[in-house]
Amino acid sequence: MLQNKHAMTALLVVTILLVLAAIGVVFGLPLLQPERIEAAQDDVMEAPPELYRHGGTDLNPSGPVTVYAKEGLVASMNCDGLKLQRTIREGRATFQEIPPIACELSLGKGSPTPFTPIYRGDEVQCALDAEETMVWCTNSLAEKNAANVVFWSWGKGEVWLNGELVGEVPVENLKVPVGSHMIEFRGEKAHSRSPLTTRAGEHIEVFFHSPSRPGQSLSRRPESATMMPKP
Repeated sequence: MLQNKHAMTALLVVTILLVLAAIGVVFGLPLLQPERIEAAQDDVMEAPPELYRHGGTDLNPSGPVTVYAKEGLVASMNCDGLKLQRTIREGRATFQEIPPIACELSLGKGSPTPFTPIYRGDEVQCALDAEETMVWCTNSLAEKNAANVVFWSWGKGEVWLNGELVGEVPVENLKVPVGSHMIEFRGEKAHSRSPLTTRAGEHIEVFFHSPSRPGQSLSRRPESATMMPKP
């Protein structure tokens, strides 16, 4: 009689376990379910661009800096901490002793964004924008000796230079003044932001990495491109 009771108890336990298993299958309870790991669909590639450089020289100009601007404006020069001021008289101001480095030029009494770089020997025509928040200059040595830059990628994307939109890749033969800049690529599945320093007359090729591959590319390889980027 005792053996029969043990048998009945064991049978009851097995039955309960089978019922629980059936409920888990029917109602999708997470009993002993394997973990599902899926790749994120919104991953964005963030890799620095590849650069190829050819030619280029350092600027070593000499002589005073002459600034042509509106009569009566105060021209301020900041050369890595050395600050000089001149008032525009008869349409111009001259800075005789400028160190051999890149300087910043400001106009007016406020705090507009200065123009840079200004080098020894520069003769620039400058003015404030309509809101007097920024200084614009033309005919600078940095502009005359600008580097020639090519931007491209296998995928679609926009090229930004110093916070301003340049265009969609590929961008060819862009004249970038001598000095320090910030370049940015905003693609569908890729993004990068890097500093870029240019020299006088330099040729620079910038390749932005993108998930697309040659043969499946959404953007063409520009004719002026010479570099074969690493996969």
